[in-house]
Amino acid sequence: MTMYVVSPEEHSMTADSGSWVQFQLRSSVEGSGQWDDATPQYWMIDNESVASIDQTSGVATAVGPGTANVTAVVDAETNEVAFATLTVTGGGSALNYYVISPEDPSIGVGEWIQLQLRSSVEGSNTWDDASAQYWTIDDTSVATIDQGTGAVTAVGEGTANVTAVIDADTNQVAFVQVTVTGAV
Repeated sequence: MTMYVVSPEEHSMTADSGSWVQFQLRSSVEGSGQWDDATPQYWMIDNESVASIDQTSGVATAVGPGTANVTAVVDAETNEVAFATLTVTGGGSALNYYVISPEDPSIGVGEWIQLQLRSSVEGSNTWDDASAQYWTIDDTSVATIDQGTGAVTAVGEGTANVTAVIDADTNQVAFVQVTVTGAV
């Protein structure tokens, strides 16, 4: 009697763009102790919101968070199959985009402006307020910034680059250049 398994039997990955895993069908004649590569008739997955699978190659590509059962169909007529479990964690295939509003801030010496971080999900036409972990500015002779709120106060003429740090661990940031002109 021939036994079949899918390798890896259990796999976890993140839903980052391009995350994938190659499943392989393995077979062994009972008692031989030897496992060889085998070719199923086709591959299936029971939850396509978690991952897609190439029916011929067994390559599964992450789509969104969740768990799915991967099936290698050895013989469709006899219902001979082998299974694996795929767990996908993370944010799915949609990306968040961030911008700082206003996009081209310009203020006079002695004035201040409130900058706002905005985010949108890929494929969406809406922008929502978002939070930064903190704000920085590269030239404090031109302007200062409140690290908690993103409020910029102009102190001298010139330009300064403002950074909204969205996630310091992953270096996710948004930028805008502030222009300061003479007193208005």
